[in-house]
Amino acid sequence: MRKLAALLTLLLLARPAGAQTPAPQPLVQAENAFALSLYGALSQQPGNLFFSPYSVATALGMLYLGARGGTAAQIAQVLHLPPGWSRADYLKATPPPVDTSDDAFQLHAANALWGARGYSFNPAYISQIKASLGANLHPEDFSNPTAASQDINSWVSARTHGKIPDLLSPSDLSTTTRLVLTDAIYFNATWDQPFDPSNTSPQPFYPASGPPTAPLMMNITANFPLAQVQGAQILILPYSGGAAAMIIILPTPPTTLAALAAKLTLPELNSWLSNTPSTLVQVTLPKFTSNSTFTLNHALHSLGMSNAFNPAMADFSGIARGGAHGLVLSSVIHQAYISVDESHTEAAAATDATMDMATAPAPLPSVPFTADHPFLYLIRSNITGAILFMGRMAAPSNP
Repeated sequence: MRKLAALLTLLLLARPAGAQTPAPQPLVQAENAFALSLYGALSQQPGNLFFSPYSVATALGMLYLGARGGTAAQIAQVLHLPPGWSRADYLKATPPPVDTSDDAFQLHAANALWGARGYSFNPAYISQIKASLGANLHPEDFSNPTAASQDINSWVSARTHGKIPDLLSPSDLSTTTRLVLTDAIYFNATWDQPFDPSNTSPQPFYPASGPPTAPLMMNITANFPLAQVQGAQILILPYSGGAAAMIIILPTPPTTLAALAAKLTLPELNSWLSNTPSTLVQVTLPKFTSNSTFTLNHALHSLGMSNAFNPAMADFSGIARGGAHGLVLSSVIHQAYISVDESHTEAAAATDATMDMATAPAPLPSVPFTADHPFLYLIRSNITGAILFMGRMAAPSNP
């Protein structure tokens, strides 16, 4: 697969005048539970879907470190953090930015803070973010939103290899913008067992509604980890080096993807992935590209994170000096892109939040795995077990 990148950006602004009041396993499990719950909140929109729960969680984690009181409690609940975890626990459990690269596998993470010039930030917060995530504070003049958005977009574009060139528009910023937090992840890896392009051809794909289409479908017969459970097949396609893999969850008729996803839980997913014997599999998988853009405000509200958006309730006193009611979260925007072909995957994602003041083939018959109808897919780190990216393929659009 090719490049995968994700970015989460949080913008913090001055609140309106008069407003009132492996990573450790528990964190990995929390991140993966958040991935499934966020998918559930986003899944009501039709069509293809792609996002990076890892990126979103990292940026919300940066927000959590500066939150206090009920605001912090709600963010911790949305992130599924273990009961009783403090901000210090979260800091200790947060892994440093990944930086590994070779010809076949790359995984990088980067973070940055963009603060309004002259605004009084809490030095302890800035130093904590730098120490735990390597994020530096970049002074920015938000009274010039065109220049400020260009600065941030240039940073985003460089760290997503040009796949997210315009995360922010000038209208996303204003004179009340106080802080933008960005998190980016970039992934570039080849398949451990690439598909032979000569075996790629147009084949039928059956969407949940509407007539069949004829996308280019890749084909390979090889040994892969495979689980077969009631209503689904779960296939693991490793990347070169074994540090990550794509997991494809394919419903088996008459089970629909909507029905399968609605009851999918983290314990169930963990159970499936713990029982994937190496199996000779005849894989048919579409080449595809997918683009998604979300405003996550409603999704995060629905998951229980309401105080952060409420000028009368938000408490980010850990970020800014001057009391508990200086900042409020105004918007969270996420963009994502992925392209899958015979050799690799290329993908990128970005989020913005705004605050206001294998073994040899066995001599056995192969098992067909024909992804010719809607399916879920995950890209997971085999080092930590964290879900880096997650998507729904409803109808392929060839790269």
